[in-house]
Amino acid sequence: MENTIKRAVSRATGHWLQLLQYHGVEVPPQGKQGPCPVCGGDDRFCFDNQENRGTWICRKCDGKQAGDGLDLLQKALDIGALEAANRVEAYFSGSTVSYPLSSIHPRVKPSAKMEVVSDNERAKAVLASCSPATPEQTYLKCKNVAPHGVQVLKRPFKNGEVTFQPGDLVIPISNLDGVLLTLEFVGQGVKRGLVGGKKSGGVYAFASGLSHKSKRVWLAEGFATAATIHEATEQLVYCVFAANNLVKVAAEIRSKFPGAEICVAADDDEAGQRYALKVAELFDAASVTPLFTEVERAVVDIKGKRKLSDWNDFATLGHHVATAIEDALKRSRQSSASSQEQHLEDCSSVVKIRPELRSEGYFGPLKEIVAKLCYRTEAIPEFVASEIISRVATSICRGDVYMAFGAAKTVPRINAIHIAGSGGGKGVSGTQVARFFEAVVEQDRLASSDEPLVCSIHSGGLASAEGLMEHISDDYYEGRGEKKKVIEGNPDKRLLVHEPEFAHLIKLTQRQGSTVSETIRKCFDGSPLKPLIRGAKYGTDRPHIAILGHITPSELTSVISDVSISNGFLNRFPIFRGFGQPSQPFPAAMSKADLSQLALPVSESLSWARREVKTESGKRQGICLEWSQLAKPAWESTYERLRKLAEVRSIEGSLLARGRHYVQMWSMVFAVLERSCSIELHHLDAALAWFDYWHGSVRYLFNTELAAGRIDKEREFDEQLLKLITSLAEKEATGEIRKSPLTQHYRNNKQVNAGEIDASLERLQERTPPAIKVRREGPRTVIIRPI
Repeated sequence: MENTIKRAVSRATGHWLQLLQYHGVEVPPQGKQGPCPVCGGDDRFCFDNQENRGTWICRKCDGKQAGDGLDLLQKALDIGALEAANRVEAYFSGSTVSYPLSSIHPRVKPSAKMEVVSDNERAKAVLASCSPATPEQTYLKCKNVAPHGVQVLKRPFKNGEVTFQPGDLVIPISNLDGVLLTLEFVGQGVKRGLVGGKKSGGVYAFASGLSHKSKRVWLAEGFATAATIHEATEQLVYCVFAANNLVKVAAEIRSKFPGAEICVAADDDEAGQRYALKVAELFDAASVTPLFTEVERAVVDIKGKRKLSDWNDFATLGHHVATAIEDALKRSRQSSASSQEQHLEDCSSVVKIRPELRSEGYFGPLKEIVAKLCYRTEAIPEFVASEIISRVATSICRGDVYMAFGAAKTVPRINAIHIAGSGGGKGVSGTQVARFFEAVVEQDRLASSDEPLVCSIHSGGLASAEGLMEHISDDYYEGRGEKKKVIEGNPDKRLLVHEPEFAHLIKLTQRQGSTVSETIRKCFDGSPLKPLIRGAKYGTDRPHIAILGHITPSELTSVISDVSISNGFLNRFPIFRGFGQPSQPFPAAMSKADLSQLALPVSESLSWARREVKTESGKRQGICLEWSQLAKPAWESTYERLRKLAEVRSIEGSLLARGRHYVQMWSMVFAVLERSCSIELHHLDAALAWFDYWHGSVRYLFNTELAAGRIDKEREFDEQLLKLITSLAEKEATGEIRKSPLTQHYRNNKQVNAGEIDASLERLQERTPPAIKVRREGPRTVIIRPI
């Protein structure tokens, strides 16, 4: 047993972040304080990872408050040291495990000799010995809130290292269907969850009877805050008990109540604001924060921590919560419009914003890999990460990992264009990635696998479409009669084409009669490639090719044309603008052993994808990835937002038209890196970070900020016009109106002319689905019907 544990700890050194994420244990960024994955505390946990041993400390946890990665895995999963060591071994060996790879922490399989009591049964037993709380209960009286059905202890109860006393509060925590999960105890200055219980996805509902008819659903971190919001609004409120539980509960609410407006009563602290913002982005939610005065914000406790940060604190100061909430909601709704107005006011002097990849984009092992490959070199981190993602996607055999798309399949096939100045780091970035994948290939060679783990790479550029086809051609016949022979092709259809002179490739596509543009489209779509040369028989039916191009900003703007932008060629390439790094005259060296250790997570993920593929009658059956129940509603709202962006007739709309497809493919790659058969919220969040980087690069390179402001103004006018059409049509028996009332309505508004009305009517018809139907009645009369 001791040797097993020592071996696991030694093997996991340097990999604890990936190991913890793989088992659903979320930790804050290294060295930063944040939510604890064990006790649920908001800001007393720190993952410092000293000497890469996964070390951590939490000043709120019961019992052991510090340790290494194995200790954290034990506490988070509520398992023993040997079980934790076995899971570490299973992770590195890639063996099939008996627990699901999801964000829900797996439990230890109990011995048949043990008497097992589930969390639900223990929670029920405690509740059965409690009595209903009254308004005179100490905590409730201090917070000035009603009991709302919670309980109090009738006798002392030892919960881990803390003994709660009679009269202390007991709050049941259930899922959205009302199934009891665990409990939270509130005593004198201390809060604790039932030892062994898991709060993830758990809530306490206020006014559950409103759940099926509520148009607005509130989320709040603490019981007192949730009670304050409910008492002020008389609306449905869910207490989620910890900031890091907001996203999961919001996803379940969006799935359960798809039409409801989600509002977050956010705490005014770092964790509360961070997770509230994430909910707002993913689920189109509103977030309201109490506005404390400077004096109120300055009040601290003996440890120097702010005492006043939530809506209950705001209420105890005598502020009128209901009015403040409505004001905050109005500000939340108006923030988008006001920011657009401010944007339009500043259009004459738009400042370009340098695009950067959010930290979420360095998903899983990418964070450590990119950091070490870029350390004391001039490699551009975004380019290193992008090329690794493209090569991982291309290395997954076509069909081995896919998502169903109607009768077809979506497979990860990821192109990219890296844009930076000449000598700005594009080449160095590529070299570092090449050395990294040499280490991956070496590990595959040592494993003596039957087929290469990593795709081949062609670095000579694309001189012609025919050269590309011949490189991965299927077998074909040559000659006739007795001279007829089989020319063996390349059985491996995986190829990453590295085009260091992408400007030259764009020029090739613009030549009359060139087939390069059409070939690249077929590569992206995975369509059969056949040459147009008479008599040529080479080609392939199932190509799996991605293209990575390098170009400078000046080259891009000089060779690009309106045709390249609008014909679908360029939107098959995410565009990433990078910037040179500080000079490194003496770059850091990296040993083969270090590279080999660094390559291990990618090697194991690719091996997992290949190993999971089943074979039936000689035919490969791939892994069909699916959106998790929590990720589905987030993807639905994201998909709609990206679709609307692509529908806009602009440079941005044209270049980002395939944004939905790329977000899905990036999500698939991140699921593979985590060896997960489902796409989770954090995979989607990482993919959206890459889309935002792409979007920011397009704006930076093509100066589309002004156009974006104009488009926002057009959308606002379209909505106003549609409301006017609807209101006028409701007064007509036919449900239709003529165009003349619209012209008359705007006659006195000198900022709107007949041409703008006509353009808006055209845009409303071109929506998906159309917002109006327009027909002509006679030579001059136009009839409009809202749909």
